[in-house]
Order: sequence, then structure tokens, then C-alpha cells
Amino acid sequence: MYYRLNQYLIAASYLEQASVIFSKLQYTEPYLNCQIILACINQELHYPSKGERILTDALILAEGYPLVHALIYRVLGLNKLGMKRYSEAEEYFRKALSFSEHSELLVGAKTSYNLSNVLFHQGKQDEALKLFESARARIHDYQNKEYGARCMSTDGLFVSRDYTKVDKAIELLNQIGMDFELAEIAEEASNFAEKEGNNVLALKYMKSANKARLYQSALGGDQQC
Repeated sequence: MYYRLNQYLIAASYLEQASVIFSKLQYTEPYLNCQIILACINQELHYPSKGERILTDALILAEGYPLVHALIYRVLGLNKLGMKRYSEAEEYFRKALSFSEHSELLVGAKTSYNLSNVLFHQGKQDEALKLFESARARIHDYQNKEYGARCMSTDGLFVSRDYTKVDKAIELLNQIGMDFELAEIAEEASNFAEKEGNNVLALKYMKSANKARLYQSALGGDQQC
């Protein structure tokens, strides 16, 4: 609850307490789920190395829990994606999708989209496009707003080359209060526009990313009061 409200310090405190209890009781799967969320919090707070350490330790305990095991690989992929280490992200996303317990669910559709995105970034256009279209159709069926917006942005950047789709994706995420996700999309668009030599658009999207991060930080600051 607190994590989804960007109340990171409160969420982390409860998760750490829960982790201690689950560890003492040898409830491995709930313990691993706490570790995954703690890693996500660290990634959203821009501490990817700490998030990676948490996940790497969790992998040791994840054998025999395929759904959680795959989820750890997925979050490790997101960690590398956030650092723009696309080939490493690709490897982790492929590992996650190798588990049918993961690939057949909504989260598997999300991972397929993420894999298509890192393939686009690496210039693997044909494989990326095929995977993207499949993932987008599944995400549409699930009616997932966040990843629907992500698909719209990726379409605008890599497929139709239409920045108005990026703008629509940003507006949708703004309407549903997903500041971290908005910042990710806007920063990606800014980097893409900069590579094209379009400095006006690059600045526009970087401003959007910074604004979203400032708002996210303000929410995080509230939790100390």
C-alpha cells in the first residue's frame, strides 16, 4: 500500500520487519516477495546497486519457487534496463520468460514488452517488432494502463516514429499518478530525440522527466513529517 503511494521509507520499514519475521519462521516465499519489493524501492530511489545485491542474494533461496524465481530475474532485468545495460537486461528478461509460470501471466506480457524494448535499443528490429506486437496485444487484453502507455511510447519512438504518441503516453501516466513510470518514459524519449539531433524535443521531455521526479521526491519527503 505505502509502496504504491510512493511512501518509500514507511514501506521499507514495514517490509524489513516482515522480512525478519518470515525469515525466523522459515516462510521462504513471503520472505522473497518482501526482498523483491525492497529491491524495487531501491531502484526507484536510484540505488540500483543495492537493489541488485538484494536480488542476487534472493536468487540463492528461490530454487523450487518458479514464480518468484522468474520474478527476481524480471526485476534484475528492470535494474539493468534502468542503467541502460541493454544486453544484460535482455539476458535476465529471457531467463524470466523461460518459466511458463511467469510467461503465461500478465507479468509475463510485461516482461515480453520489456524484452522487446531492450531489443529495439540494441537495433534488433525484426525480433523486437514481432515480440512487441505480441506483447502489446496481450497487454491490451489485460487492459493494463501503465504498460498500455509504455507500449504507446515505444510505438511512437521505434515503430511509427510519432512523438505525439509519446505525449499521449505521458499524459495518461500523469492522469493516473505514475510519476516514476512517467519519468522513465520521458527520459527515454529525451535520449532518443537527442540522438536524432532534435534538441528542442530532448529538452521538452527531460523537463517532463525532472518534473515527475521532483513530484515523486516531494511525496517521499512527506513521509518524514
